[in-house]
Amino acid sequence: MTDAPDIEAIKARFEEHYPRIHRIATLQHRALYGDQREDAVADTIAWAWWSYRNMALKGGDPDSVIGPIVRYSAKRVRGGQLIAGKPRVNDVMSRLSRQDGGHFVAALPGSEKEEVASEILDALEDRGAGPAEEAACRVDYADWLATLSDKQRALAQDLASGLSASQIAERRGVSGAAVRDMRQTLARAWDEREGGEKER
Repeated sequence: MTDAPDIEAIKARFEEHYPRIHRIATLQHRALYGDQREDAVADTIAWAWWSYRNMALKGGDPDSVIGPIVRYSAKRVRGGQLIAGKPRVNDVMSRLSRQDGGHFVAALPGSEKEEVASEILDALEDRGAGPAEEAACRVDYADWLATLSDKQRALAQDLASGLSASQIAERRGVSGAAVRDMRQTLARAWDEREGGEKER
């Protein structure tokens, strides 16, 4: 019966290589800056430890392949793999999402006097419809309602007033599914009308 590998001894051996591991990981992520680079380096070291430990536990000699272990770990991190699982690509807080989408995350200004990047100010700018656009929409909406059947018109007005599908279903004595189907029909009719107006 063989003795179980000493995990503390494996950890101590890994720690002896730490300066080299950190140097290689930093070099592998040299295209990143600030927090993104620090996060990527930390994730790479975590993967390197995972690989080193597994190889040592299986009786291999990870000390002889430290460089390849770290480079492969960096490749995994660049591919979006984390020890805890793959991040959601649509999560704006995900490094992979920010890298692929070309966006960044920043704190909102604490006051109007605080100096803020122009990109953040642009994002915070109110781009709501102006009075002329709102008036035109009201006229278009009234004209569109006139083209609907009584049942469709009542449903459209309920939806416009902010009622949920279940509330409308209860009020009108129909199923929630019927309300959702009608809502999709109305949305298509509105889109077709708007598309036709723009083409004129």
